[in-house]
Amino acid sequence: MKKTAIGIALAVIVAGVLTWHFAWNRTVTPPDAASAPAKSVRDYLASEDFARLPGDAQAACLEKLGAEPPERMKELMDFDKMPAAEKKQLTNNVRRGFIRVIVKRANEYEALPAEKRDAYLDAQMQEMMSRMQQMRALQPAGGSTSAGPPWMGGRMNADQMQQFFEEMLSATTPAERANLEEFRGAMMQRMVTTLGFPPMR
Repeated sequence: MKKTAIGIALAVIVAGVLTWHFAWNRTVTPPDAASAPAKSVRDYLASEDFARLPGDAQAACLEKLGAEPPERMKELMDFDKMPAAEKKQLTNNVRRGFIRVIVKRANEYEALPAEKRDAYLDAQMQEMMSRMQQMRALQPAGGSTSAGPPWMGGRMNADQMQQFFEEMLSATTPAERANLEEFRGAMMQRMVTTLGFPPMR
């Protein structure tokens, strides 16, 4: 009788461990950013399923999202329609994913031969400026660029920027941080020489 009870207890424990394992490691296919209901896309970005994705997969998901037309992006990222707790989770998830996007691009830059690096920077700047102009065009007449994440064409305030950079430092390896620093410096210099931006101190 005692052995039977022990056997049942062990079976319950094993079943619980297996249930946890498969639940934790399950892969949920992201909703299609182009055709899925906007709410389902927002819900996915706010979910643990997105948070558990490897960094490269998060980056790929956000890059696909960022390729959508501005009108669709504005619809997808209508945070005001989300409960406060979900909005906070989505913001945290996407911020961490955006870090992986930047790391990916810094690594791509580092892997290029010297003669192709300026063209890569120019393409990145063109993408950034085009996205910001498109998103600004969707603002109400007389409005200004909205506060919000840069991937939405918005701007972060000083506290948000500081938090972003602190999290970037804690979420990257020393090698990734070295690539990020080189990429950032090259991008800033390119913006000075080609766009006339004032030098960064």
